[in-house]
Amino acid sequence: MKKWSIGIYHGNSPLDFSPLAGVVNPVLTAQSVTDMHALFVADPFMVCHEGRWLMFFEAWNRDRGMGEICLATSHDGKIWNYDQRVLWENHHLSYPSVFQWQGAWYLLPESRAAHAVTLYKAKNFPYEWTRAETLLVGDFADPTLFFHNNRFWMFVLEGKDSLALFFSDTLLHGWTAHPCNPLIHRDPGRSRPGGRVVIDGERIIRYAQDNRILYGQQIFPYEIKELSTTAYREEQADTRPILFPTGDGWNGIAMHHLDPHLLDNGHWLACVDGAGLPEQKSDVDHLFPDWKIEVAFADPSRPTVLFYCQHLIGLGHFTRSLALGQALRTQFNVVLLSGGTPPTDFQAPPGLNFVQLPPLANQSKPMGQTFCTGLESDDQTLSVDEVLALRKKILLDIWDRLLPQVLIIEHFPFGRRSLEPELFPLLERAKKTEKNKPLVLSSIRDILGQGMDYRWPMVLANKMFDGVLVHSDPTCPLPTLALDGPVLSLNIPLYQTGFVVSEKNIPPTLSHTVSRIQRDGPIVVTAGGGRNGGPLYRAALAVQKTWAAERGFKMRIICGPFFPEEAWVALTREGQGVAGLRIDRWENSMASALENACLAVAFFGYNTAMDLLRSGTPALVVPYVAENDFEQLERAKWWQKKGAIRMLHPDALTPSRLITEIQQTLVFEPVPPRMDRNGAMNTVNLVAHLLSGEKP
Repeated sequence: MKKWSIGIYHGNSPLDFSPLAGVVNPVLTAQSVTDMHALFVADPFMVCHEGRWLMFFEAWNRDRGMGEICLATSHDGKIWNYDQRVLWENHHLSYPSVFQWQGAWYLLPESRAAHAVTLYKAKNFPYEWTRAETLLVGDFADPTLFFHNNRFWMFVLEGKDSLALFFSDTLLHGWTAHPCNPLIHRDPGRSRPGGRVVIDGERIIRYAQDNRILYGQQIFPYEIKELSTTAYREEQADTRPILFPTGDGWNGIAMHHLDPHLLDNGHWLACVDGAGLPEQKSDVDHLFPDWKIEVAFADPSRPTVLFYCQHLIGLGHFTRSLALGQALRTQFNVVLLSGGTPPTDFQAPPGLNFVQLPPLANQSKPMGQTFCTGLESDDQTLSVDEVLALRKKILLDIWDRLLPQVLIIEHFPFGRRSLEPELFPLLERAKKTEKNKPLVLSSIRDILGQGMDYRWPMVLANKMFDGVLVHSDPTCPLPTLALDGPVLSLNIPLYQTGFVVSEKNIPPTLSHTVSRIQRDGPIVVTAGGGRNGGPLYRAALAVQKTWAAERGFKMRIICGPFFPEEAWVALTREGQGVAGLRIDRWENSMASALENACLAVAFFGYNTAMDLLRSGTPALVVPYVAENDFEQLERAKWWQKKGAIRMLHPDALTPSRLITEIQQTLVFEPVPPRMDRNGAMNTVNLVAHLLSGEKP
């Protein structure tokens, strides 16, 4: 659970806020709360009353395991003093919007845990509150009320990621759902309210949390252009987030709330919240008190490389990191940290110090559904927060024991944002190492995710990293590689290493790309690690049943180690007795399997792409696509344009369409690609040059 705290910002408009000079942020923390054992404070709302500022906010009560509403006061808006707890229930409360109407004070908190939106009225303002009315019943969060054109309006988060609007001519009764509901459907990037609605002259500004990558990551402003009982329309008021994490300190991880107020001098004063770095002392030390790392270096005089890899869905990042680790150990002592679920029967290569962290994985989502960045723990006895705290302890212990000269972190900060609680402290420890300053590098693939805001990753990269290793070929300018815009603010070097190929999977006869058509081998179907391969495998099975077997084709479906067990059982059961069909759980050398295939039908992740392009096998790729995850699609478009593969968009994946595409691919002659596949050894030489202070 993040440690939220509260700060004060100011601005010249409701679209421009920054820290207020003379204020030491955060102004309120969990330690400020004196009448309960608070874990964090968040969701602040202010009002100015009788010459002083009153701030109402959520404080998470550790003992009760829920949020309660507390009060702090200030005479100048800069220095704040905690007062007391003012409202609590038998359920969680947060987001305490306070306002005055017809001479009375009202408080509208989030009470989602009670399955209702409940309004409270001050009995003794600001300390005593009593229930006034239940305005709505349902699964609603963060009610955000405002008055406009003689009518009350109220935004609420409905369910997990949809925005709804209600209106009423009176405050206490008659709330009606807007006919356009949901105004925003299943969009975590802009559906959740992020603070008070501001009416600035003719403009109405709504603030929304951006939760696409990480809960509470940042705030974007939206201007309401049309508002009536029959119509609603809004536009994004700025392409940049109005609040975003700084990469350091009390708001280094996330900022998800803004409450602005116009002052008499025309400036704006706002209270905000932010999530900062975890405490150095772990709350879960007792879970792993005796953990220690044992490593054996053949040549202790060599520099040490600590390489961190986290694979969440498939095996691409894991396979590439293993290849890099094996190459690096030719010149360095290497410790490879792996944070994902290990493949079944995996054994680390000899000579590579491999450390398996307590595994975390992404919650699975079927192909085409919203891309999910929520984490799951492999250990059902530990929560995700406990695993992250435990892993942070391990990472810092490894660092202190080894004091490595090089730290390489795979994919972060351009991805893996949910792992910030363990990676921030590791990066800080590296940067605070006074003797023999370590070289800190980010290692990324050829394509980064689209539809994401890279402003904060650029800030963190500039602050914490010395360079970025891009594992692609400079002769292959993939569309997303340029990072149009964000790369302009990256002040550290980008090094293109060439593509990284897993050498252990190269058959002796396949050291170079060959071009060939039609063989007697099977149609090989693979979705890499297989976690989301179900739709592809079922369509392929239907093709073998209804078309391929009758024409004498054999088919081999390689499901992958992360293909869900129930789906594996169902697929093998359905495939029993189908002529020419073989279904395997896993293949240790995918390159060998493709070398012996007449045709491949596959996802197009980084490593599968390398195997396909290297083999010369006619390939029909069906790229994995989900919301905000178009990496495989962009890669497939590029190589299809070069004539190296054929592509079927996953939206068009049906058995009948797959038959048509297979027929066309069987007579397709791929153009051998020109590409640098020596990315692993190029990386070794590059790191050696950088460590020696030479320019590569």
